[in-house]
Amino acid sequence: MARIICDSLQEHLNSTVYKFVRGKLPEYIAAYFHDSSDRADDNGFLLFVPHTGVFVFEENKAATYEDFRQQCDAAVQRVNNQIESVRNLLKEKFNLSPIIYGMVCFSNLTATDVNSSDFSRDYHRDYVFKDDLVSAGRFLGKLTLHRLNASDVNGDSDSGRGSTYKYEDLRDKDVHDLYYCWDNGLIDASRPDHPPLVFLSYNRNNNEISRETQAVLEQQNIFVWRAPKDIPLQADYREEEVKAIRNCDLFLVLLSHPAQRSEEVKFEIDKAIEFKKRLFPVWVEDLSDAEVDIYIKETFKNTTYRLMTRIDKTIIEEIVREVR
Repeated sequence: MARIICDSLQEHLNSTVYKFVRGKLPEYIAAYFHDSSDRADDNGFLLFVPHTGVFVFEENKAATYEDFRQQCDAAVQRVNNQIESVRNLLKEKFNLSPIIYGMVCFSNLTATDVNSSDFSRDYHRDYVFKDDLVSAGRFLGKLTLHRLNASDVNGDSDSGRGSTYKYEDLRDKDVHDLYYCWDNGLIDASRPDHPPLVFLSYNRNNNEISRETQAVLEQQNIFVWRAPKDIPLQADYREEEVKAIRNCDLFLVLLSHPAQRSEEVKFEIDKAIEFKKRLFPVWVEDLSDAEVDIYIKETFKNTTYRLMTRIDKTIIEEIVREVR
């Protein structure tokens, strides 16, 4: 699920957009749900999407086409009014100047509901409808379409409109900092180019404990790269995987009977060795010595084994110490 910076408003918990963000969006996206009127309407939220930008949203409850026609212009105006305050907030707290886009989400209406002869289909790109909230791919595709057609929304200098702002790429590290430092805005000056990073290698048969391991480590401010959720849309899987191994501070591999037979896990281990990464093997299945594959025995013959068939606080603390 996406990372939620703030969910203090109880009404967000049952909203369509909140549930979609929590359940569908990739983990490298951070979301902030507003709890202060000086930042946005109570139905507003921000999305921080690495290498794409910041999106200021308002969720609108319009249920009919007439409601939509009466409310859309005012909703867009409210969002546009928030862009400047969000820009100032990010600059002051985090010294960030990413491109910021405004969108309105009509979560109770489909695009068909508002399709009429007097409503141009071109406007559909400026709104998110119920049928866009089906999958992460469709939703992010809509944001990309909006971005491509809204290059002048901030006076983008590339559009020749003479921006007075210098816009920067929103990096993975920036989103990580926003997630962990939003409340106080303090960023550790000694933080490396990327946050403490663990590459998590596992077999899909061990998906549940891999998710649990990721969750408890990220509670300790350790970023965990875990496929397939950390593979950006339309990116090359193997290329992203190798890049993550190259950049990681610790290579954590969850070993089991299916994992030791997995060619993918073996490939990841070989790459970690090639890049001279610290290896941290954890058995999540209790096998006898005779059941352990010769490849695993040879690879980790000088490494201490740990057994963690369920989350073990002591082993988690050891991983945190290692990566830091």
